[in-house]
Amino acid sequence: MVDKRKGKGFVSKLHSTLSSLLPQTRILSEHIVLWHEQLRGKWPESFWPKADLFIEKPDRQFIIEYDENSDPGRSLVKYWPCIDSRDTPLTIIEIWKSGQTYGFTYGELAKWMGAKLEKLYPGFHYEFTERVDEPPEAVAREIAQIVRES
Repeated sequence: MVDKRKGKGFVSKLHSTLSSLLPQTRILSEHIVLWHEQLRGKWPESFWPKADLFIEKPDRQFIIEYDENSDPGRSLVKYWPCIDSRDTPLTIIEIWKSGQTYGFTYGELAKWMGAKLEKLYPGFHYEFTERVDEPPEAVAREIAQIVRES
């Protein structure tokens, strides 16, 4: 299994690099994402999924998930109710590093699921980036380009 602290360190460096690459953009760490605003206060905060990073632009929001040796499709499943209920266009950016337990086919399944959700929900977009050993700064440059072009 993955050392959660290692993943947190990667995400922390990703956050600081993105902040310097996108200085006028609001970037939140460990951001709670509500499925429906009407449900605020009805369920405890621990119920709602937390995005590793959340980026807000006036015309689009971005959820960035970093997963290492886990099923990347889980990110799509946990945000599906949010995708279904959002008025603001949403992009989920999955940065995934496969491991001994979860290999190639899990990444392919996540890409397939993302493409299906894009067809079902106008305004939704899924970006899948497989990380081998790229440093957080390189991954942050990819994310910044996606955010700028959206």
